[in-house]
Amino acid sequence: MKPLAFADIHCHPTFYAFNRLRNTPEEQDPSVFHPWMELESHLEHQLAGARASDYVQTNFSRMIAGDVRLIFASFTPIERGFFIGSGNGDERPFKDEVAAWLRLKRPAEVLSKLAAGDVSGAAQKALGVLRNGGPLRQLVQRAVMGYGADRVAYLSGSAYDYWEELLLEYDFIKRGDRERHKVEFATGEGPQIVEGSYRVATGVEDVQAVIERNEDDLAVVLTIEGGHVFSVGTDLKPVDLSVMLERIEALKNWEHPVLFLTLAHHFDNGICGHAHSLVDAADWIMDQEFRLNQGLDPERGMPVVRALLDLDEDLKDQGGKRIHLDVRHMSARSRKAYYAQVVEPYNAWRDKQPAAYRARYPKIPVVMSHSGYAGVPTLAQMIAEEEREHDRWHRGPFYAWSINLSDEDMRAIFESGGLAGINLDRRILGMKPGDKLDPEVVPEVVLRQIFALVDVILLDDRYSEEEKLKVWDRICLGTDFDGFIHPIESCPTAADLPKLGESLRVLLEAHKHTRGIAEIGVETILEKFAWKNAYDFTLTHLPAAAGVGPVVKAASGKKTTSSKSSKSSKGVSAKSTKKGTSSRKAKTGKAKRTKTSEEKSDA
Repeated sequence: MKPLAFADIHCHPTFYAFNRLRNTPEEQDPSVFHPWMELESHLEHQLAGARASDYVQTNFSRMIAGDVRLIFASFTPIERGFFIGSGNGDERPFKDEVAAWLRLKRPAEVLSKLAAGDVSGAAQKALGVLRNGGPLRQLVQRAVMGYGADRVAYLSGSAYDYWEELLLEYDFIKRGDRERHKVEFATGEGPQIVEGSYRVATGVEDVQAVIERNEDDLAVVLTIEGGHVFSVGTDLKPVDLSVMLERIEALKNWEHPVLFLTLAHHFDNGICGHAHSLVDAADWIMDQEFRLNQGLDPERGMPVVRALLDLDEDLKDQGGKRIHLDVRHMSARSRKAYYAQVVEPYNAWRDKQPAAYRARYPKIPVVMSHSGYAGVPTLAQMIAEEEREHDRWHRGPFYAWSINLSDEDMRAIFESGGLAGINLDRRILGMKPGDKLDPEVVPEVVLRQIFALVDVILLDDRYSEEEKLKVWDRICLGTDFDGFIHPIESCPTAADLPKLGESLRVLLEAHKHTRGIAEIGVETILEKFAWKNAYDFTLTHLPAAAGVGPVVKAASGKKTTSSKSSKSSKGVSAKSTKKGTSSRKAKTGKAKRTKTSEEKSDA
């Protein structure tokens, strides 16, 4: 049986190194400030299944060790809401909070709320000393995130620009493009050495070169998490709509196309409401309340959505590139509006167009890249139950927050040819705080998520039996590795994916009498989930760097034109390499990589 390959439609391969090396002296050394740099990683915490704040999950060495062949690499400039005051006006300056404790005013307030049974209010009062941008808050952020003082100070300050940070991270990943490296890292079984290269895709031809011709080890497709990267200024207020649209156009002109973007993230971005995402303890010192669970912004929401999808005001294609929307982190209201106002009317109209037009313009797909099943049938019910979202809010074994998928979301994904990526975070998968499971049992939690989403379609009699089985084309991996998740114990890093794959193979075999598994085949379904669905989606939806397709006519006879061809993409032929080795250490003495030099080809 051949080894199982993997694709991951949501991970952060540059996040760990980029953020630990930014705003340090090492940033000025291109041999250290590099995607292949192997930084210190807390192996004991990794093996214990702790939250991944001080160990790396998905850098390029871990992914190559785990037979990952395709990733959708997410750029995620960290939002300042994690570092500054609560934002809702209830925070007090750090000095005032300290004084309130010294005068015993604050302890009295905490005890009063506890006596009244208001545990959450008591916690907020007790932690008020952190609900500001003071030195204690920064010290806590340094401890939690593992960043240096200068990095935390920069992320907390008014000079921090999301757009500029995005451009820097884009430049960072390009530094290792098509270079071949040999890297050693620690595992529970001892040191492991891997050698490989990745290719940042300029179009589908680059992805095919990796997957079908093995010209590099890993294909990297770019995505972005959070519309704040182009919509929010250094004052944390929305920039002018004209600036947002200019930046979207700039993204479309990158050499390496952006496949999709999550419109929302954790805090307001002036475009759409965001879903509740922070656990109870984080809510005590951070504040997501402004526009939490609201809908699309009435002035900026639809113009931004249309610009990303290259649609005019009548939802007609304009002939340019699309950046698709990932609905993860969008509020239930925003998702409901997006489906009703954009996805459903466009796809219904598009289905009536000639075959050539449909070939040129695929359906607008609904993607939720890193999520789980909520056990809730409709978005309306999610909206009605927003106030019930707390750490232990579940429906059966499922995490019922609106950040997860409802049945309605899953049907939108299925009918639009989209993707549902299974997140490997314990909370999102439905595990409650403090749950202890045998690592051998944990893969069953993952399979439960897969089956729940598949069952939404298989049990819906509005679809034919033949149509129902196509739901297996819509489920894949979206791990959220290196997104500060608390991973399942049996798969804390990308290097552990083969073990998860083998466990799922055994479980699918045991359940093959259900859900059409035997009819399709265990190996076929496993491959679809592990990598093929993500690959097929890429071939359909990734815009080419050199243009986006031929001129075609809609049924109305209105002519649409493609953008002019840009400079041709890098050649897909394998590059010659010169073997050699060199070792370098960051000044901390904790980072090391060994590189086999490779001359980039202009072919």
